[in-house]
Amino acid sequence: MQRQTSFITRAALAGPAFLLLLLVLAVPRPGRAAAPALEKTEKHFQLRCIRVITRDECGDPLNYPAGLYYDKYTEEVYVTCTGERQLVVFTQDFYPLVSAGKGRGVGVARSCGSDPETIFICSKITIDSPDDEQSTQQGVILTLNRALLPTGMIEFRGLPGQDEFFPLRARPVGKRIFVVGSGRDGLIITDRKGLFKKKITPVVKVLGIPEKATLRSFTFDRQKRLYLLSEDLGTIFVFSPTGEFLFRFGEKGGSSGKLSRPRGIAVNDRLQLVFVVDYMRHAVNIYNFKGDYLFEIGGQGNRRGWFSFPSDVCVDGRGRLWVADTFNQRLQIFTCEATGPPPDTLPTEEIEEERDENEIQNFPTEESPESGDAGTESRKDNDPDCGKSPI
Repeated sequence: MQRQTSFITRAALAGPAFLLLLLVLAVPRPGRAAAPALEKTEKHFQLRCIRVITRDECGDPLNYPAGLYYDKYTEEVYVTCTGERQLVVFTQDFYPLVSAGKGRGVGVARSCGSDPETIFICSKITIDSPDDEQSTQQGVILTLNRALLPTGMIEFRGLPGQDEFFPLRARPVGKRIFVVGSGRDGLIITDRKGLFKKKITPVVKVLGIPEKATLRSFTFDRQKRLYLLSEDLGTIFVFSPTGEFLFRFGEKGGSSGKLSRPRGIAVNDRLQLVFVVDYMRHAVNIYNFKGDYLFEIGGQGNRRGWFSFPSDVCVDGRGRLWVADTFNQRLQIFTCEATGPPPDTLPTEEIEEERDENEIQNFPTEESPESGDAGTESRKDNDPDCGKSPI
């Protein structure tokens, strides 16, 4: 009788080196998800990738898209990139509408915000020395009108260390501008001319020592709660509309459910979800409004549903999630739907369907008490509004 030899048996006969090779090939590479997030259903929610965008209105490839902003006034999505076209505008139907670059005064664009009349772009300019010495760079906010024509530039004044401050995210809120950036801790609040007014700084205890949190991004929900994202700490700090520290969530780390280098944050008010994009883990973490971690999508790769160093997220007016898949040089758009009764988060009756974040009022102007191991720090100066709402 002829003896049948299995594949494993033949592999064993081939020697231990061959078996070791099989084991290595079977182990997934670090940072890569087990399966692409083309469609993922988990924790009562389903996310499905419905579109991938790779080109602008001229048919040219998107050049490392790094910033996203949904403009509710025009129902358009603003994408900031590197290269010749710094700002590319898309409709909610994914149509590339128009772009702006150096010809319109936009040399560098980090991210943007808007009010009904003006677009605010976080940028920096180069200042040449009159003595032909080495030039310097200065962080500014560029302003454009709705035709994407330049209307001015906001320079920061009265801000300690302003020469080293470069804005990363700015949003107009009433008569103020809320800004976070590199070179300074906390959320900076200025007037519309860039004059420093107040600061909100989360403070955490690291090994028992208080440490001021540097911030990368922020957003609001319809309840007017403020979410401050710290890339260095891998933490999101949540404040009430009156500026009271509520709670924090997120854990620093490189494994599933943790945050290594989070860079962008967005909320879906209808589903009460918080999306945080992690640049180093090539993933988007999803939390509920209580800060409970639910699941994640992504993993490193170039197929649909996978990411390569994603940098930002936003939610459009139809509740869809946009992801700036930076090193894949594309945008990915996901639908977000509830597949069953969601877990208890916040009472839905507390959420108003239409609220303008420009109406946010009553952030504190004095130091807030610590809550747990996090608090806020504010600065009083010679501002005539001192002691009043900063808005």
